[in-house]
Amino acid sequence: MKFDDPTLQVRNLSKTFVVHPQGGLHLPVLRDVNLTAHQGECVALTGPSGCGKSTLIRCLYGSYVCDSGEIQVHHGDRRIDLASASAREILAVRHESIGYVSQFLQAVPRVPTLGLVAEALIARGIESEPAYARAREMLMQLGVSPRLWDLPPATFSGGEQQRVNIAAGLIDRKPILLMDEPTASLDAGNAQTVIDLMRAACAAGSSVVVILHDSAQRRLACDREIHLPACVEQAATG
Repeated sequence: MKFDDPTLQVRNLSKTFVVHPQGGLHLPVLRDVNLTAHQGECVALTGPSGCGKSTLIRCLYGSYVCDSGEIQVHHGDRRIDLASASAREILAVRHESIGYVSQFLQAVPRVPTLGLVAEALIARGIESEPAYARAREMLMQLGVSPRLWDLPPATFSGGEQQRVNIAAGLIDRKPILLMDEPTASLDAGNAQTVIDLMRAACAAGSSVVVILHDSAQRRLACDREIHLPACVEQAATG
């Protein structure tokens, strides 16, 4: 189903961390953030280090609970506000509507790389043979050597782990894709491959929200940028 309005819309989102080892210190990170992403659009989050870009991505995925505001996403034929959704609804949205590529490898110990990448397709009911074929295709495209496919990725280099992470996140193309520094550990060639995959996802109709620190990569990959100011605590003490 195609929507003319945003597939992802954030209104007045705020997030504060409570630091219990410091006597319950309240550390404001995000305040009144607004964001939209439309079908087929790639949006970059920019701003100084510590301004809350990764925190915002985790809020959009439902990993962090925001203090106030709305995170409206299209899920099937309806909208869900992830800021007030139940745990069951958040899991359903992740399964069907939102993909996430984090900065860090998320892998079950001892699970081979090929199975890890194919897992998202199999979980959606795709037969093992085509799921594994697509996993091989993704790993080849991202330059992960076939000699590594039967090995768990926990012992791989940082760049290899990130490419496995990207393959697992992009194999099951969802309507909304969140990416937190996907090119940070990659050389120029592999970074360009990731940018090409992001643009292909947008061309197929996905909405992409990404953190890219390289301005040249942002120009190649993104349609527009949303700048987050220095976090509230920095602004108050800086």
